[in-house]
Amino acid sequence: MIASLVAGASLMVAAPPVAATTVTDLGTLPGGTTSVAEAINASGQVTGWSDTSTGPLHAVVWTLTGTGSFGITDLGTLPGDTASVGQAISPSGQVAGYSETGDGPAHAVVWTPSGAGSFGVTNLGALPGVTSTAAASAINAAGDVAGWSMTPDGKTHAVVWTRSGSGSFRITDLGTLGGDTGVASGINESGEVAGWSFTPDVQVHPVVWTPTGTGAFSITDLGALPGGIGGEAHAINAAGQVTGYSEAPDFTQRAVVWTRSGPGSFRVSDLGALPGGSFTTGYAITTGGQVAGYSDRPDRSTHAALWSPNGSGTFGVVDLGTLPGAAHSEAYGINPAGQVVGSSDTRGPNASEHAVLWTSTG
Repeated sequence: MIASLVAGASLMVAAPPVAATTVTDLGTLPGGTTSVAEAINASGQVTGWSDTSTGPLHAVVWTLTGTGSFGITDLGTLPGDTASVGQAISPSGQVAGYSETGDGPAHAVVWTPSGAGSFGVTNLGALPGVTSTAAASAINAAGDVAGWSMTPDGKTHAVVWTRSGSGSFRITDLGTLGGDTGVASGINESGEVAGWSFTPDVQVHPVVWTPTGTGAFSITDLGALPGGIGGEAHAINAAGQVTGYSEAPDFTQRAVVWTRSGPGSFRVSDLGALPGGSFTTGYAITTGGQVAGYSDRPDRSTHAALWSPNGSGTFGVVDLGTLPGAAHSEAYGINPAGQVVGSSDTRGPNASEHAVLWTSTG
C-alpha cells in the first residue's frame, strides 16, 4: 500500500492489480547489453532491436525455439549502413523498420524471410526528389507498409508503400492536416493508416488516413478528450479502432481508444491508469480491443499495462510488472493471443534495458 498526503490527511491508495503473467527476458545479440521488443505476430515471432558487441543497434527477430526459450536472429543492415531497427512484423514474418549509417540519413526497409533463418532486405525508397531519409513503422498481412518520408522541401510526411510487383513498391504521400509534418504509425488489413499530423497552428493531432479506392487517401482528425488539445494515434485494428494518447485538460497524457461512431467520426474513451497514475499511452491494439502500453505509478516509475474492454466503452487495466527487482517497463506490441512484448530495465552490476515477453498464465 502506498500512502499519500492530501490536504493534511493520509490517503491510502490501493495496490495496482497485477496480471497473472510470466515475464521472459528475450536477451540481446552476443556481446550486446541492451534490447527492446517492438512488435509480435500471431505466430509469436518478435521483432525489435539489440545493440551489438561493437555498439551499433541492429534489427532482430526472436523466435521460439523451445518451451520458454527464444533464439535471436540479426537482420543486419542495407549495404553500407551500420545500424538498423525493426519496428513491426507481419503474420508471415516480414519485418518493417529502417537502416542507417548512425549519423546519416535513414532508409525505410523491409526484411523478408528467405529460408533457414535468413532474411533478405529491400530498400523501400522515399518520396520523389528525395534519395533517402525515410522509415517504416508498420506492416500488414498484404505487405503494405506505413511510415514517413522527407519531402523535397525538407518536411516530413506520412506515407504508404504498396506492392507494385515482385520486390517493388509504390509510395503514396498521405498528406497532413495543413501542417508541415505527418507520421504514420499503424496500418490494418483494410489499408487504413493511423498516425499524427501537425495542424497549421503547429498542434499535434491524432489522425486516420482512409483509402478512397483510387490510390488516394482521405484524412480524419480523431480529436481529443473533452477539454484536451491534441494527441497521437499509434495503432489501428481490423475493426478500425485506434489507440494512442490524448492530452487531457490538465495537460496529462492519457491512453485512449477511438471507436467509429459514424462515417468519418469517432468516439474517444479514456482508458484510465494504474492506481495513483496519471500519464498513460496505448501503443498496440488487438482485433478484440485489448490495448498494450504503459502507465506511470505514484512512485514515478512506469509499468507496462494491459487494458481490456469491459463493455459499454469502459476498460479495466492490469499491471504487467517488470523483470525481477526492476522498476520500469513499457509494452509496445500485442498479438491476437494476448502475448505482449516491450522492455524492462534490469538489476545488477550491469543494469540496462532488455526486451521482454509477457505471457498470460490465467
